[in-house]
Amino acid sequence: MIKKILNNSLVLVNDGDEEKIIMGKGVGFSSHIGEKVDIKKIEKIFSLEKKNTLQNYERLAMEIPEIYFEIAGEIVERANKEFTGIFNAQLFLSLTDHISYSVERVNKGIVLQNRLIWDIKAFYSKEFTVGLWALTLIKEKIGIQLPEEEASNIAFYLVNAQSSALKMGETILSITMLKEILNIIQYHTNHLLNKDDLHYLRLVTHIQFFVQRVLEGKMLKNREIFLLNQYVRLYPSETKCLEKINQYVKNCVGKDISVDEKFYLLIHIIRNVQELDGTDEY
Repeated sequence: MIKKILNNSLVLVNDGDEEKIIMGKGVGFSSHIGEKVDIKKIEKIFSLEKKNTLQNYERLAMEIPEIYFEIAGEIVERANKEFTGIFNAQLFLSLTDHISYSVERVNKGIVLQNRLIWDIKAFYSKEFTVGLWALTLIKEKIGIQLPEEEASNIAFYLVNAQSSALKMGETILSITMLKEILNIIQYHTNHLLNKDDLHYLRLVTHIQFFVQRVLEGKMLKNREIFLLNQYVRLYPSETKCLEKINQYVKNCVGKDISVDEKFYLLIHIIRNVQELDGTDEY
């Protein structure tokens, strides 16, 4: 049942005890409060998880042309196909607002540099690819070519949305921590990590989730103390590298890495060093 018409493409509905935003071309046109939504016009449905989300929808619906909602909706749809997470109304809103503002800046000749662009391209290549696809979509829809930095900005929103517990600032910190931990491994072991190797890709993925657990306060429990001690004894050099990482993490968040996190991180460090030395035992 329609509760509020936001614009021609967006309406607020009651679905049982839950409020939802329905998006579709002309879904709000000639519609009235209290009517049922024309199912044929429904393109996307977003659940409202926070009370202030509706207020943000109402504000944007008044300020931003409908085409930007359409663009953001297609990007969210593409992201949901590419990644396992379910992207919510907040991402839809954030992208709508960001893209509209980005186009406005470009029209005024203002280009803002994204200092994380190379890190995002290196560590979140799938999200960056979606960002590049989004730039093509924007060009098709409104005829404006946004700079490549905007692909990394869109990718950043996707990275942030995949961890609903992290705020924007924490997502920036997570990307920085990922880069610095990899740098520590390279400098300490005196090895340039092979970015095409499977062990490297597994290491990056492990560190991404490790950093997320650290920032969310969900580090793995201390159950592998015996195995960790065995590996510490067998691999003293890699252990020193691990100690440097622990100190770095402690400087960032004020916490030591848990025993289990140390153990699994040490395993990945050893695998990468052995692969580069040609002594891969795994």
